Amino acid sequence: MNIKFTCDSATDLPKELIKKYNIIVKPFTVILGEEEKTDGVDIAPQDIFDYVDRTKALPKTITTTRTIMDFVKDKFITIQKTSKLK
Repeated sequence: MNIKFTCDSATDLPKELIKKYNIIVKPFTVILGEEEKTDGVDIAPQDIFDYVDRTKALPKTITTTRTIMDFVKDKFITIQKTSKLK
């Protein structure tokens, strides 16, 4: 049985750990007003801080669970950020 580890990009795992365990990192979507951006692709943390400073509005995110499940055909363990963990 193959087991794959996956996580979304909000976990901020060190690159060494991702490489060592061949972890699949799925970027999550960040919504800034009417714009959708992909974390780590066309938006960086500083862009989010700048947006909040400029607009006083908080960004929204879209979960990646379904996308990860569609992407990985083997058994998998996923690590994701949730607002329920405080």
